[in-house]
Amino acid sequence: MLFLTLLACSDIGLVTPAKDDCEAQVWYLDRDGDGFGGTFAVADCEQPEGAVAETGDCDDADAAIHPLASEQCNGIDDDCDGSIDQGIEDLQTWYVDADGDGFGGDAVQACEQPAGTVDDGSDCDDGDPGVNPAALEVCNEVDDDCDGTIDQDAVDASTWYRDADGDGHGVPEPSLQSCEQPSGYADSIDDCDDSDAALALDCDEGGGPGDPAEVAMSCSGTTYRFSNPTGEPELVVLSLYEADGGHGGPPGTVAVDIRRNADIVLVLSSYEPVEWQLATSGGANVQEVLLNGYHAQTVTGAGGIPTTTRSYDQTRSNFGASCGYSWPYAGGGCDTNQLISGVESFTGLTTTEFSGCYHGTAFTVR
Repeated sequence: MLFLTLLACSDIGLVTPAKDDCEAQVWYLDRDGDGFGGTFAVADCEQPEGAVAETGDCDDADAAIHPLASEQCNGIDDDCDGSIDQGIEDLQTWYVDADGDGFGGDAVQACEQPAGTVDDGSDCDDGDPGVNPAALEVCNEVDDDCDGTIDQDAVDASTWYRDADGDGHGVPEPSLQSCEQPSGYADSIDDCDDSDAALALDCDEGGGPGDPAEVAMSCSGTTYRFSNPTGEPELVVLSLYEADGGHGGPPGTVAVDIRRNADIVLVLSSYEPVEWQLATSGGANVQEVLLNGYHAQTVTGAGGIPTTTRSYDQTRSNFGASCGYSWPYAGGGCDTNQLISGVESFTGLTTTEFSGCYHGTAFTVR
């Protein structure tokens, strides 16, 4: 009766048996029936009712809490090891966002999201809010967007143009974007002959009164031409990328002097805007003018001559290609082959003359 009385009155203590003729064992009161007792112990030869041999229950009023219980994310020391919510296999992983840019660095595990953490750990510099996977890459020798590369595809990269002859002057194609100048590239597209370092800004093939060429050009770059003997009317194609005076600026002027004693259908083509200034002499008969390009093309001096304009800015169409100043060339937007094919299809004629260059100011057809 002493044992039962003490259990009712106290949670701590040790009761020794009244008998002294047996080998007593220590037993612990298990109030919640989970197989582990609390702090109240009794020494007796036989196991008292409501007592067990195992102790260590840190909450003997809750059968779910005992040393063999699984720790849960609940803010409680479920397994009585002295720690709360530790060693849990299903803990969530969070990442410290020290710079507040929405992307974290160092990982922490917790049942609930700690303050100052996010669920994305892909920040490669958590001390700089301007560096994260959502940032724009710029030319600054920093991996701004955390893709593992520096200054690649930077939004402020410069355009560089192939300089095959190493004279510091490039040509339009190929080109690439880079923060630093690559080897073999220049920042200009004004090389008139990229195979000869001695020729850069002046490759003029003439155009003066004594020039024997059937079509004389005043160009600051390499000139291109071909001719076919055909019947009349002749189909003459004169083509530039742009007039001298600046890339992408206001319309430049190009003088066209037709002196050939023939019936001619004249094609005037330029990617950039041009005001073509047409003059005829020596029995020349220009039957039709076709204007082609990407930007606006106009012609003066063609009063009474039928004129058809196919500029993308003006009509959302072209004669096969928006530009074609070199020959032979069948690549990219300046596709001379497509331009020639387009005007031949439109006119039903075979091209008699093609003459072109990148920059120019005048053509003379003799």
